[in-house]
Amino acid sequence: MYICLDCGSLFEEPVTYQGDKLEHFGFTCRENWTGCPSCSGSYKETFHCDHCGDYITDNFIELSDGTKICDNCYQVKNINDKDY
Repeated sequence: MYICLDCGSLFEEPVTYQGDKLEHFGFTCRENWTGCPSCSGSYKETFHCDHCGDYITDNFIELSDGTKICDNCYQVKNINDKDY
């Protein structure tokens, strides 16, 4: 699964786009690129949270054993916090 870094969409596979990208000295360069199916934006591969199973779409923590936990499944605490 992939997540778009521009619009936040989750998708199975990126789409290949072709278009005119640069024009120099009277020549137009055609370029192919892959991008988000919704907005053609850049993307990264994402993965499931090992705690809740949802796809990780923002911040996460990785434990020393490799477990990845999404930001919905943890709270950052400090020993000096009153509610700790």
